[in-house]
Amino acid sequence: MTDQWLRDGLAALDTALDEVLDLDAGLADARLPGRAAALTDALDDVLDLDAGLNAIVTRRHRSALLRFAHLLAARPPRDRLLARRWLPLGGLGAVRAAAEIDPSTRSALRALVHELDQALIVARASDNVREHGQDVTRLLVAFVDRAIDHARRAGIAPGIARNLDRIKKRIPVEESSRTTYELTAVQDKAMALEEDTNLGAALKYVLLLLGRHGDAGSLRQALESDLDDSGLIGREVVEGVRLVQRSVTDVTGADLTDADLGGIPLEGVRWSAATRWPAAWEDWVRHNSTRVGADLWEIRADGLTTDERAALT
Repeated sequence: MTDQWLRDGLAALDTALDEVLDLDAGLADARLPGRAAALTDALDDVLDLDAGLNAIVTRRHRSALLRFAHLLAARPPRDRLLARRWLPLGGLGAVRAAAEIDPSTRSALRALVHELDQALIVARASDNVREHGQDVTRLLVAFVDRAIDHARRAGIAPGIARNLDRIKKRIPVEESSRTTYELTAVQDKAMALEEDTNLGAALKYVLLLLGRHGDAGSLRQALESDLDDSGLIGREVVEGVRLVQRSVTDVTGADLTDADLGGIPLEGVRWSAATRWPAAWEDWVRHNSTRVGADLWEIRADGLTTDERAALT
């Protein structure tokens, strides 16, 4: 089946090449510009360039954010740097962090919150755990034990597991009101942690940060599209955010002499000896950068707002 699919794809590619190139007329054939799209489509059907020329499986990104990232990466360095004016890089970092969470970790966090709910029901129903006998105490301890187990399974909640273990040891001798108070505080932390790992919530957060910024229309549409599939596209979202972050951070070898850098947060931008900066900014960039490689520098924070920095140039 795969061999037949590949043969058919290669045959279609041969046909497309024949239509694009008139070898007798040479590469300057007048039909070449008009046939470029046909050639591109045929190549896309046979080759996945991201995976290498040996790949035979077509890759179509489900994540609109990843498609946006590829479009951004294809822009000139000047345009990519200017995007830092409106890109919520901190929010995108939160999206990446949420998307990188393993599904089993997210499941363990949900179970942790559920077990804490059950423990609180028992604790709140008792005016005093000691007055309601060992059965209530054992039930409460059992729920807390299961919550501890889920916290440890999550791997990112060791502090919560330690707090619950401490609470469990005091349950037989501590008043229910105190136990309820402490369990509620722990549950608040667990719920916040669960929320931080929710990709859909992270995408909504970035949308909120974008507001109605005029330059952010394409990104806003991509995020809104990914919200519908947030449970299925985590890996592509991670790839997309990484590509966005790299695109607006790496200007090695770029010619930025005509770029307007006013209002751009430059902290973290990396450049090389071949990078060309606007004359008014060159000294500032060199003075506020740290060498991080053989031919690589990174602009560090200087404590100034972008307006204050622009006023110095």
